[in-house]
Amino acid sequence: MRPVRFVALSEDGQALVLADEVGRLLALPIDDRISGALQADGTPHPVGTAVAVANAEVMASLSPRDIQARIRSGESAEDVARVAGVPVDRVLRYAGPVLQERAMLAQHARRTRLKTSDSGAPLAEVVDSRLAQHGIDTEKISWDAFRREDGTWRIVATWPSGKATAQAMWDLDKGRQVVAPHDDMAQYLCAERPTQILGQEPVPERTPHERGGHGLPGPSRINEPARGGRGLPAASDA
Repeated sequence: MRPVRFVALSEDGQALVLADEVGRLLALPIDDRISGALQADGTPHPVGTAVAVANAEVMASLSPRDIQARIRSGESAEDVARVAGVPVDRVLRYAGPVLQERAMLAQHARRTRLKTSDSGAPLAEVVDSRLAQHGIDTEKISWDAFRREDGTWRIVATWPSGKATAQAMWDLDKGRQVVAPHDDMAQYLCAERPTQILGQEPVPERTPHERGGHGLPGPSRINEPARGGRGLPAASDA
């Protein structure tokens, strides 16, 4: 028998979200047998009590559905906890499945065909190659995803650039299974002739100081994390 641990209530409140020893998530529907087991002999079971208390505390300010919707739209667990007025670990009980969903979508987008690539290359292959040309360690590129209000997903890549953090964003079309650049930096990274995509003529080689960090287009370098409506956390949160 494999041990499991309680993670959170499901978004609809009708199941317990459990995790096994390797972190795989399981859903246990709360039926009459589960309810009876949690309150055997008329005495509330400690697990059932803990679930009820945790749910009541968070529901006082934000429902589990609200918490998961905010996390899915890009907010960090810390931001949601601040809004809800509860400790971060209580928010994480509901955020776990959504953070995993965001991470899975980001990885899926990395393998998805880039719309602007004539050869049909996947996003990660094109971006890693372009950033490697600028001397950026591809192992330091972080990927994240968040869902916008219209239901579409936006993909974000961030990487260190000197003392700042650079980023690029793409739109994921799940129906057509393609990703398309959303901002100038994404267009630069994905363009076969990047000076033309930015409306610039080729210029002589400049010093690292003149180029700004790793020589990527100065106007597109951003020293703030991406924001999805109410704010996207650093990818490490996912």
